[in-house]
Amino acid sequence: MPAQGTSARSLLGAGAGLIGFSAIAGLLVTVMVAPAIAVTGMTANNSIGVFQELPDFIEISAQHQRNTFVAYAPDGTEVTIANYYDQNREEVSLDAIDDDLKWAAIDGEDRRFEEHGGVDVPSLIRAALGQATGSSSSGASTLTMQLVRNILVLKAVNNTELSEDEYKAAIEAATYPDLNRKLKEMKLAISLEKRYTKDQILEAYLNIVLMGQTTYGVEAGAQRYFGTTAADVTPAQAASLIAIVQNPSKNGLYTADNFEANKKRRDVILGWMHTQGHLDKAAYEEALATPIDETTVSQNAPRSGCASAPVEYRFPCDYALKSILNGEVDSLGATKEQQLQRWRQGGLKVVLTINPSLQSYATGVVSEIAPANETRMQLGSAVSSVEVGTGRILIMAQNKTFDDTGAGDPLTTTAVNFNGDIRHGGSKGFQPGSTYKPYVLIAFLTAGHGLNETFNASIRSTPMAKFQDSCNGPYGGPDYTYRNDSGESGLYNAVRGTAYSVNSVFVQMATEVDLCDITKLATSIGVHRADGEADGSDLLSGPPACVLGGCDNNIAPLTQANAYAAIANQGTYCKPIIIDKFIADDGSEIPGQDAQCSPSLVTPSVANTAAYAMEAVVNGGTASRSNPRDGTPTSARPVPRTTRSTPGWSARRPESRQRSGPGTSTASRACARFASTATSVATCVTSSSGRSPRQSTGSTPAARSRVPTRRS
Repeated sequence: MPAQGTSARSLLGAGAGLIGFSAIAGLLVTVMVAPAIAVTGMTANNSIGVFQELPDFIEISAQHQRNTFVAYAPDGTEVTIANYYDQNREEVSLDAIDDDLKWAAIDGEDRRFEEHGGVDVPSLIRAALGQATGSSSSGASTLTMQLVRNILVLKAVNNTELSEDEYKAAIEAATYPDLNRKLKEMKLAISLEKRYTKDQILEAYLNIVLMGQTTYGVEAGAQRYFGTTAADVTPAQAASLIAIVQNPSKNGLYTADNFEANKKRRDVILGWMHTQGHLDKAAYEEALATPIDETTVSQNAPRSGCASAPVEYRFPCDYALKSILNGEVDSLGATKEQQLQRWRQGGLKVVLTINPSLQSYATGVVSEIAPANETRMQLGSAVSSVEVGTGRILIMAQNKTFDDTGAGDPLTTTAVNFNGDIRHGGSKGFQPGSTYKPYVLIAFLTAGHGLNETFNASIRSTPMAKFQDSCNGPYGGPDYTYRNDSGESGLYNAVRGTAYSVNSVFVQMATEVDLCDITKLATSIGVHRADGEADGSDLLSGPPACVLGGCDNNIAPLTQANAYAAIANQGTYCKPIIIDKFIADDGSEIPGQDAQCSPSLVTPSVANTAAYAMEAVVNGGTASRSNPRDGTPTSARPVPRTTRSTPGWSARRPESRQRSGPGTSTASRACARFASTATSVATCVTSSSGRSPRQSTGSTPAARSRVPTRRS
């Protein structure tokens, strides 16, 4: 095992390296760059001056790592969802790296690592003479010098503010084989040796080296190519990983074309490990006899992104990712730029609010009720459930499978999240239909009216002049005509009209209030157009068809579920959130999206009264078959009689103890939508069919803006 480095020895070695290099700098320049001197007139003294003027500060810092999305089941079981990264790296401490890997790096790349102070002068002289005579192309770079080069390269790679030209210039400055770059590398290597121990330098080196393509560090390399960890590699595997370092594009194990070159370099490293006494004869011969082929290399290609998650978690994963990329997680930074910088740094475990058992159950049910492979119509269905009082998203499921690669089946996959708005998944939403009616009821109650007021359901038309709208009115033209889905007639009070979703009742309620007030009350509990402003400032108050959810106010299911949660929360609105917390690679916790709750324009008394009326929908009304009948207080929006509620749609699995009472609906006509609220959970379920198959369910960018809309 490598000797434990000490700060004192590193400092002495670094000092000796600096003095030694300064003493022979003229000789090195003369030997290594004699042709350049002849052409440019540069003198040895000039080069010494350049060396002394070079910057000598560099530090070892954490490199970009993988981020991982997870969720916790009610029993505390962690469910891994997906990884996301720009550099596939998992940093590990030196004691989590097998000794064979350490010795493979030292014996294969820098056998005097423990002795020099960053620059190995004898090797440098030998390499200089070899290059001058043409007998060797060795650059004599120590592990410390290689670490410097990798730090400088990744500094450029990770700087997203660089222009393309600036980026190319930075990469060239870090890698171009000229004298100034070599001098800079040497001086910075000596600086590192002054500041860090040998163990710290070796650990940083093993975590930063490129293992091919976007995989960095020996831990990720061991996982990718051998299905193991850096702590458990064999001598042959250790030498193969270090063999990649010399030339990742030619020795990388990501393609069988490189196996032969990797083995050639691996065997050289094994030879040095044996010669240096770090591998006995039996282990050496066994490692040497180990082939590098499909039987020993396991292509565990790194999978990044939500499309690689288990099917049921892909949409919640993508919603959370977009929340981060949109700059909506203040705990990661004060500004969007700071949040993105911390996200790119990686090493975070993102704990989602999703309930795994409910999510899996909901995905299965919605897929059964609305098959993704339906060809007779463009059939889409989505389910959103949020926790009342916090806005935590517990369920986000749909019948199509998430795929943003562009290679998915256009019939069964999509990159559009039907549950979210355009900022969180590209959806333009659905016409709300009868799920908009509770907002009319709330405005009616807010204006001072009561639930016992009666309406003549036989009325089928209303003069446009009767509608007040201080936002967009007045209205003129022919009377507004409508129908009741089951031909209801006679007298209905507000509760009975709500229970049976009688259009005539809600139109008459609307004539008693300002349509603009309906919009204001709705936006105060989070209602907004899926393709519009997040604050709902462009939500339409008219024409009167908006009262029945039949205008261009296309709303996302998650938005509706969250608004219903506000009603159940006595008018207090909580913004929907999907990230509970982050766990950093050092085990420390970073807050996620804290509950952002505030009172709305809907007073507690109005909210409670509206909830009472909405309970009638599932207690004998049009959604009675969705009532779980377990004693849980449940309210819902009105459901047209022509739509059959499906009794199997309870968002609680039978064995679950969580109190939730969502229902669903399947369509006997073009579309159905159902939203409900239990004591602790609010749910919206949408099923919709478009006029042409695949119109909005493909995974191509063009399809993302064509989401099915409800026809009233």
